[in-house]
Amino acid sequence: MEKFLEALAEAKKRLLTADHMVSFTYPVVRDSRLLISIVENIFLALASTLSSLLYYERAAKRIPPFHDNFESKFYMFKEEVSKAYNLQQYSTFLEEIRSLMLAHRESPVEFSRSENFVMCSENYSALKTISIEKVQQYVRATKRFFSEAEDIIKNGKVPVRSKRRA
Repeated sequence: MEKFLEALAEAKKRLLTADHMVSFTYPVVRDSRLLISIVENIFLALASTLSSLLYYERAAKRIPPFHDNFESKFYMFKEEVSKAYNLQQYSTFLEEIRSLMLAHRESPVEFSRSENFVMCSENYSALKTISIEKVQQYVRATKRFFSEAEDIIKNGKVPVRSKRRA
């Protein structure tokens, strides 16, 4: 199977997991610590969708080679692919989710407060809060991004850019 189809399948799996957790698991459990797990699945779905688009473009020789890390992939997406397919609105969304994941990784203090998940910096100068409403918005936005990427890949859409790279 092509690498871009494998990445697309992984993205779908992660997206379905996040959606199930938001729709079924969270309403039953009502534990705000579950919100960060949902955001992790959203991030993994976004990263796999991003990879799928890039592998698709690379297979068609429309973009140059890139390193297999998030920063390199994100840069290539932002500078080449998002502009070619008019997906620029997802760059900000990807950055927002990435910053949440970094805040979670670097946060020495995390706690639940009134159905929100709060992450604090070391000196409490920066707080990031995740709510179920925000996570539901993230899932909807991730579904839109996945759907647009799937449409591009499955229907063999060609970008609107004029120059081609090898």
